[in-house]
Amino acid sequence: MITIFCIPKPFLDPHISTTQKNAISSWKNLGDEVEVITFGNESGIEDVSRELGVKNIPNIKMSDYGTPILTDAFLKGQQEGRGEYLIYTNSLYTTPPPLDF
Repeated sequence: MITIFCIPKPFLDPHISTTQKNAISSWKNLGDEVEVITFGNESGIEDVSRELGVKNIPNIKMSDYGTPILTDAFLKGQQEGRGEYLIYTNSLYTTPPPLDF
């Protein structure tokens, strides 16, 4: 089993919401041997996690600037995840700017 986890942005902007939902859904569709976990309690994360049937861990340590601390997410992912392998990924894909050669 593989555990994929992410820390989504708040589900407020329609474009960001759609992109993140598509990403999380695509991981879920990899099969029964893939577990998906979202971290955070920002707006919409718990609701979307429930809607898509993935585990949500709402409490994650944050920096003084409000940035999630990845080491805490990795630790909790290891503790809560069932997978032999733990994969962190970004749930928001944005088109990179064109390369200027």
